[in-house]
Amino acid sequence: MYYFAYYIFLVGITFLFFPSLVLEFSGFPEEADGLARLLGMLITFVSIYYFVASRHEEMRPLWKATVYTRISALFIASALVILEKIRWIILPIVGIEAAAAVWTAIAMHKDSKIYLTSASTRTGFSVDGTKPAG
Repeated sequence: MYYFAYYIFLVGITFLFFPSLVLEFSGFPEEADGLARLLGMLITFVSIYYFVASRHEEMRPLWKATVYTRISALFIASALVILEKIRWIILPIVGIEAAAAVWTAIAMHKDSKIYLTSASTRTGFSVDGTKPAG
């Protein structure tokens, strides 16, 4: 989540300060400059939430929710391409984002195994709450 926050921060700053670059690349008209800057501001603010959430274990439900929403973005963007509402050039970017979401899910899974193992070692109880024989 922490590295994702950096990525989102850079995306937000790009939209906020270099909207013409983003608009030209994605095929949107230059008239959307104000909307792109507003979107950049919102994305930058969300990145701050991710920075904070990445440092607090109790925010795990948020991390999990981002996995689902970031993967679903690929399907939504694909549908918008098929409906010719956005250009296909957006798909590789959204695909990278979906791959990063899978990476987050894998990292969370590995981390939960480490957490559960260390908890059973500290308490002397297994994950299911039983005391090991011996």
